[in-house]
Amino acid sequence: MRILFIGDTHGSIDLDKLSEEKVKELQLNNNDVIIHCGDIGVPWNENDLSVLEYWRNLPCQVIVNLGNHENYNWIEKQPLIERYGGKGYQMGENIFAPLIGEILTVHGKTFWFYPGAYSIDYGYRTLNKSIYTQELPLKVDSDKAVKHLKEFGQVDVIISHDGPREFVMRHFGYPIGDVSNAYLEKVQQKRGERVHPGFVLDEIMKCTDLYDYWYFGHHHKDYEAENIRCLMNQMVLWNIEDNNKEVIS
Repeated sequence: MRILFIGDTHGSIDLDKLSEEKVKELQLNNNDVIIHCGDIGVPWNENDLSVLEYWRNLPCQVIVNLGNHENYNWIEKQPLIERYGGKGYQMGENIFAPLIGEILTVHGKTFWFYPGAYSIDYGYRTLNKSIYTQELPLKVDSDKAVKHLKEFGQVDVIISHDGPREFVMRHFGYPIGDVSNAYLEKVQQKRGERVHPGFVLDEIMKCTDLYDYWYFGHHHKDYEAENIRCLMNQMVLWNIEDNNKEVIS
């Protein structure tokens, strides 16, 4: 029983880290689960399901924490089901995308999921084609997600796409501000309707009693500090039986 954590793959662009050869090398099977930290990006184009089919044909289960490079309009048309004790979208027989704030139990471990991120390259994108309003969580849904975690108590792992703003600024040196007015105009939203995940996750990071460990992506870095790891080129394989965590490069 193993769990493989992987970051951004962006359709086929960054999928080499989980090539067919790597899947065979890791001997992934039906007892294993992949947890994707977001920007799986399939199907980016509804007329091209080839990369989605690659994920559907993997010999293991896949849990996707949605990011900001996702075709939300397509995803939200998929069946809403319950799996691992939480609700989410069935993107394939073996692919499950939990809703914001869901707490899943996988191989006896608990995971809290917080999807979404702010696309700073929004100026180059087209609404409902290459950027989707849903990439930022609704404030009401975010508030419920945070409340759910606090009422549940400590989970083994937090899975988010964005990282806590303070963590990212301190370790990566990125200046992170709130969403711009131009962005809100692009996605046709009013300020306050949706939230920037980085700011929300800041508050969660301060509550260290709520999690043992944390994985996120989005920032295209491989970095670990304070029981928090950002994934990009590396993956982490967690063997539940002996609690060994191996970094896969």
